[in-house]
Amino acid sequence: MGGLAAGRWACQVQLHSWAAAGRGRRTRTRTRTRTRTCMRNKYRTASISSISITCSCHGEQSSTIRTIQKCGVVACLRANSPGLALETARMALDEGISVVIAKLVLEYPSAVIGAGTVLTCEDAKSAELAGAKFLMSPALVSDILEVFKDTCILYIPGAMTPTEVLNAHAFGARIIKIYPVTVLGGERYIQTLRRPFHHIPMVASQGITMETMNLYIRMGVSAVVLSDAIFSKTAMATRDFGLIKKLAGLAASKGKAAVRSVAESRHEQFPV
Repeated sequence: MGGLAAGRWACQVQLHSWAAAGRGRRTRTRTRTRTRTCMRNKYRTASISSISITCSCHGEQSSTIRTIQKCGVVACLRANSPGLALETARMALDEGISVVIAKLVLEYPSAVIGAGTVLTCEDAKSAELAGAKFLMSPALVSDILEVFKDTCILYIPGAMTPTEVLNAHAFGARIIKIYPVTVLGGERYIQTLRRPFHHIPMVASQGITMETMNLYIRMGVSAVVLSDAIFSKTAMATRDFGLIKKLAGLAASKGKAAVRSVAESRHEQFPV
């Protein structure tokens, strides 16, 4: 017997024993009233438990968002083998950069690793089992958002148009990837998009370089997604991990500097 049903049954047994003691019709009314009170308390307890779980999970999502925002960079990695992916990802992770691995997720203790190009709930659940802390898609997959919005896994859907951005936010997305950003007009498109949606955190993705990343952060995105700018095709092919680590360090330095500059500028405009 379930906890709720058992609680109701025990409550009724005790109250009906009072009725058997000869208190008559008035006692039976009290029996029904107390049973309802017991049921209300049960539901209240379950509700509080659910809220605490949700808050804890939202805390995990917020922690992932803060990690991404602190550096201002997410590194997108594509590799042909798990071994190469792990070794390459470590170069960026050691520099404090969050890494999203396209089509492949590897567990890496105390680091933020996500799964990219997640298109189905099956992909998303596989990524969760593999240890992903966040998921990215090139578009909004509403089923994934619905399944994961109250979990510890952060889902970052992709959006292109103002309507898609607004819908993703309305459906519960906490941060949205603008993709493919350079095709849409680059940092100027971000500037235009941020005017009506300044309250919605965004990540800019596709075709961003070391030279342009600070422009996007200055226009208001929380972070940029870098791929070849860190994981150079030549370096990946030759397993030049030293070069990858150097590029990751440069990206992290530029990202943090841009984030700090924006924060200082806002502080000057709106002093405490």
